Amino acid sequence: MRIADRRTDSAASDDDRQEGAGPGALEGLKVLDLTRFWAGPALTEVLGNMGADVIKIEAIQAPDWWRAGGARLNVTGDDRTPGYEISPLYNAVNRNKFGVTLDLTRDAGRDVFRRMVAEADVVVENYTPRVMERFGLDYANLAAINPRMTMISLPAYGMTGPWRDFVGFAYPTEQSAGFPPLTGYPDDGPSLWGCAGADCIAGMIGLVGLMAALCWTQRSGSGQHIDLSQMEAISTFLGAPMIDYGWNGRTWARIGNADTLMAPQGCYPAVGSDRWVVVSVGTDEEWQALCRLLDRNDWAERTDLADYHGRFEAQLELDAGIGAWTSGRTDHEAAQQLQAAGVAAAPVLSGVDFLTDPHLAARSFITYVDRVHVGRQAHTEMWAKFSRTPASIRMPAPTLGEHNERILRELAGVDAAELEALRAEQIIGSVPTVLG
Repeated sequence: MRIADRRTDSAASDDDRQEGAGPGALEGLKVLDLTRFWAGPALTEVLGNMGADVIKIEAIQAPDWWRAGGARLNVTGDDRTPGYEISPLYNAVNRNKFGVTLDLTRDAGRDVFRRMVAEADVVVENYTPRVMERFGLDYANLAAINPRMTMISLPAYGMTGPWRDFVGFAYPTEQSAGFPPLTGYPDDGPSLWGCAGADCIAGMIGLVGLMAALCWTQRSGSGQHIDLSQMEAISTFLGAPMIDYGWNGRTWARIGNADTLMAPQGCYPAVGSDRWVVVSVGTDEEWQALCRLLDRNDWAERTDLADYHGRFEAQLELDAGIGAWTSGRTDHEAAQQLQAAGVAAAPVLSGVDFLTDPHLAARSFITYVDRVHVGRQAHTEMWAKFSRTPASIRMPAPTLGEHNERILRELAGVDAAELEALRAEQIIGSVPTVLG
């Protein structure tokens, strides 16, 4: 059963595919997406980018919270533009998905979902473990319907253990994974990343696991369940400090923008309001190049600054001198001069800079997508370019329940009478009954 209307000409030539004419690498893969916020939706966004038919399932009684709250920032709706449709973050991470509403707290909703599972290849969910179990939609029950189906669960702390039912997302999982004690300035307390990045990191690690499981299904004909703890996934990036403690008993201290192997290193002010340039000196040769560029023979001749260790100890003094030099130049001008001298440097791009960056434009990384209620908005393209199976943005994020009729008819066999009954009972719908 096909959902999306896409090119399926398997006889397309190699030249066609290399020019971007071929289908996505995951074309035909049917994914039921029960995720919200960022970790799960980031995973399913990439599946959609690569051609999978991703069906985002919400409930009008409990829409994805990213339709509201902080994700909307200062964007507001009006009588013609519902507030729950204009969240920039929701629209960014849910593109290339079909939108269905289904109340899984009721028998009729669960029955429709089970029929969808029979036709699906993948189920993705990021509830706490008790939720799918309470619905009777845990892996054991769904595998009995479709043994080839692969299910990935992304709870904050995993499907087992004493923390299994704790609710968590980026900041709690980031804390419990051990990052904030390493992040921040020496004279201050632990610091969060500030962008909830732990969420999407967990989602990308989940994507790797899911791809491996689908390879297994292709070979064996059987599906399986992936239990992914977001906290554990994030903690895998702590290899160096963990090894250092295990071998040497050392606990890493917070060092701000400095680095344990490079000095000086930091983020320095440039001409203009809130404009910055990052500079990183990795070798003694680069240090000498920096001294020549800044006309600091006094630094170049000092024996205490001849190696990394001395420069690290003098970081505050060096920061002041470098900052005095960068503050007289624009961020791009400073970065270009430093790079020409052989010193690693880059301007800190604002959102506007990112959208207009000539390098990204040359790679066609920024594109614009039209969507009802929000108009034409900038999106990032897929970060991996496939020579034969290019990823693409085929459609914007769905409005609430936008594809109810089409998907429920094609994937669950719901006829017109049942569709009307589901709508009358508010098991499906297109207007939220609550939005937190």
